Amino acid sequence: MTELRQRPLAGLRVLDTADDLGELCGRILADLGADVIRVEPPTGALSRDLPPFHPDGRSSLSFAFRNAGKRGIRLDLSSAEGAKAFHQLLGRADVWVESHPPGSLAEGGLGPEAVLERHPSLVITSITHFGQSGPHRGFVGTDMIGYAMGGMLYRAGAPHRPPVVAPGAQAYDTASISAAFATLTAVFQRLADGRGQWLDISVQEATANLADWSVPFYSTLKNYAHRDGAGSYPVFRCTDGWIRLVVLAPHQWRALRAWMGEPEELQDPNLDAFIHRMANRDRIDSLIQRFFETVQFEVSGSAADKSQLAAGIQRCGLR
Repeated sequence: MTELRQRPLAGLRVLDTADDLGELCGRILADLGADVIRVEPPTGALSRDLPPFHPDGRSSLSFAFRNAGKRGIRLDLSSAEGAKAFHQLLGRADVWVESHPPGSLAEGGLGPEAVLERHPSLVITSITHFGQSGPHRGFVGTDMIGYAMGGMLYRAGAPHRPPVVAPGAQAYDTASISAAFATLTAVFQRLADGRGQWLDISVQEATANLADWSVPFYSTLKNYAHRDGAGSYPVFRCTDGWIRLVVLAPHQWRALRAWMGEPEELQDPNLDAFIHRMANRDRIDSLIQRFFETVQFEVSGSAADKSQLAAGIQRCGLR
C-alpha cells in the first residue's frame, strides 16, 4: 500500500465500463495509481472472448493485459436496481470511462449529459469509433476500420502492393492513450475550478492524429505522404528471418556501429545526425545488410527460457 500511495494518481477513483476499444485507458490510470473498478455486465465483458488466449483455452490474454491492476464487479446497468447501484458508485467516483455507442445509455438515465448534471464534479470520458456527433456517429466500427479511416491503412505497406493492417489493436489502443491523456488534463483542470466535464474521444480522430505523421503533415504543409514500405526504418534480411531497425538518437547509432565492429566507412562524425544518415542511406544500408546476413543472435537466459521462446516463435508462425 505504501507504493500505491506514492504513485501520482493515488486516491483518484475511476469507474470503467469501456470495452475493447477503451479498456487500455483504465489500465493506464491504474498503473499511475488510480483505484479503477472495471464494471462488467452480468454475463461478463465481450472483450473476455477476444484472442489470444491462455493455454487453458478460456482466459483472454488481451482482456488480462488491458485490465491488469483494476478491481472488478458485475452490474446490469439496464435494470433499475443496477442503474441505482451504479449512480451510487458514480457519486463516490472522480472519473467514469465508458465506450457505449452514442445515445445508447440515455434511455436508462445513464446518458453522459444526464450523469454530469447529477454529478457535476465527475469527469466522463466517452470513447467511441467516430465521436458523439457528426455524419459517422452511428456507424459500426472495428479496430481495423478505425485504422483505415484514421489514415493508417493508406500509409501501411509497400507502394506496389495492397495496403496492410498492423498487428494488435493499434487504433483502439491509440484511442485509449489519447483518452487517458485527456482524462488527466480534465482532472487537473478540476483542481482549479471544481467542475467535471464530458470528454468525447473518437478512435478515428485519435488514430489520425497520433499513429502517423501523414495527417499532421498534410494539415500543416499540404504534403501528401504516400505508402512507402519500410520508410525511414529499413528492414534487413537475417540468417533466419528479418529485422527492422529504428535508429534515431546519436547514442543508438553509436551502439549499432560498435556492435558492427566500428567499420571504418561509418566513422564520419556527421553520421551521428539522422539527417546525414538519410542522405547516405544507400551506402549505410548496404553495410548493415551485410552485417545482418552473417551475425548470429544470442538469446540470453536459461535453457528453459530459450526453449520457451523458441516454442512461442514457432506458435506465432515466425519461423
